[in-house]
Amino acid sequence: MLYKKLGNTQVEISAVGQGTTGVGSYSNFNPKEIKKRIEVLRYGIDLGMAYLDTADLYGGGLAEEIVGEVIRGMRGKVFVASKFNPRTKVFDSVVASVEGSLKRMRTDYIDLYQIHWPNPLVPISETMEALSMLVDQGKIRYIGVSNFSLEEFKEAQSFLTRETIVSNQVEYNLIERSVENDFLPFCEKNGVTLMAYSSLNQGKFLFGEKQKEVLNNLSMKYNKTIPQIVLRWLISHTPVIAISLSKSMSHTKENALSTEFDLEEEDILKINEVYKHQSIKVPINRIRLNISENGPIYMTRKEALDNHLDLIPSPVVLAKIILRRKYIKPIRLVPTRDASGKYDYDIDDYDIRDNVKKYWAWVIAHGDKAGIPAIILK
Repeated sequence: MLYKKLGNTQVEISAVGQGTTGVGSYSNFNPKEIKKRIEVLRYGIDLGMAYLDTADLYGGGLAEEIVGEVIRGMRGKVFVASKFNPRTKVFDSVVASVEGSLKRMRTDYIDLYQIHWPNPLVPISETMEALSMLVDQGKIRYIGVSNFSLEEFKEAQSFLTRETIVSNQVEYNLIERSVENDFLPFCEKNGVTLMAYSSLNQGKFLFGEKQKEVLNNLSMKYNKTIPQIVLRWLISHTPVIAISLSKSMSHTKENALSTEFDLEEEDILKINEVYKHQSIKVPINRIRLNISENGPIYMTRKEALDNHLDLIPSPVVLAKIILRRKYIKPIRLVPTRDASGKYDYDIDDYDIRDNVKKYWAWVIAHGDKAGIPAIILK
């Protein structure tokens, strides 16, 4: 297993960590699946992937309970990261969040505690003050953020006097590479760790003949699977830790072994070249909000404003983030399957709820006349 330093600290964590999303919920509880997930996570730890990433949002707290069971009897051998979302009465909400996570995981401390999403509605200064206090109390060891832009990261850091923010957890994979524009170079220069979530893009790697050819050739050249090639490409970037998700022993072993070889520089460049994606502006009215098997979505602006699914951040908050940043990560579209001629594109099924949330956040921020940035997948 390859290990990397966490930020500018002397702590080393596995270059490929284990994610804990998709565990179900308290209302949709499957004891057999939970038991299997615990066994798989423990197997990953045995293989060296002793970095576990979770959040109080996952399964409404169930994921943290599972992590608590996984680390029972081996707490000192495992690096545990969790995430929270600050709310109104910021200081009290941060303290309540960490106490809830500690209780669910049955531990005295969290190694890395991360703000899950920036929230323009609450003062970041108060959030950082609370986190600094928790470090002093020994309830958390290190402070991290998630889904922060470079500007938001710098602003948050400006409110810390003794600690530094050691990491930012962001989506980074073959399709979503926007961090390469600014945040990844910043991490390389300043000793910040970039935690890459959705690292394997839910197993979707091949979108065109050139991409298929390159990945298949590299798979044969190195005698490795395509997921292993992709994970190795990610962690070839010095600051990057890849968070992987597995529900089976075989996939967990496959992920762990992705650190046991090196990609030649020319092969890294080949991957970079064939996975360049140009976003375009697509008129809102040419996008079909297709019904998905992957769960309910908001079909109207009113539903998005009401946020009855309790999405975090809500479409309204995400709209404020878009206006503040003056940009949005492109949504993913595919050619429409609708035969009426009314639409050009459907929203890609990959994390469709998140893509639809971006769609409505854009409409709330800019109206339905401004074209939305999008990547077209074929």
